[in-house]
Amino acid sequence: MKWEEIRTIHPWLPETSDGWRQHANGGGWVEHCCTVSADSAVDESSIVTWGSVVINNSVVANNSRVDHSRVANNSRVDHSRVDHSVVINHSTVVNHSTVDNSIVDNSRVVNNSRVDNSVVANKGAKR
Repeated sequence: MKWEEIRTIHPWLPETSDGWRQHANGGGWVEHCCTVSADSAVDESSIVTWGSVVINNSVVANNSRVDHSRVANNSRVDHSRVDHSVVINHSTVVNHSTVDNSIVDNSRVVNNSRVDNSVVANKGAKR
């Protein structure tokens, strides 16, 4: 997806793609101050910005945005937003959900849910 097209999905992005690159696995846009591992994916309609880290087979997909956050260990952000948060250990944030200033560990945030200033952890799950 070209920069002009991604700006229709995320209209607050700057006019030019200076300071951004497309990730090799998925073609999504990643700000230069961010880290996305080669084994993780950012699809073409999604962005990773503000120093975020996406690693260890994690996925950012379907118009999602990851800001100031860490997504790791086989976690997925799909059609959702994660801001100033940590999503780890097989967690999912999906279907128009939002996670702000929180930790999601081995858990799911689904279907228009919002998690603010919280810890969501499934401590009894086997990994």
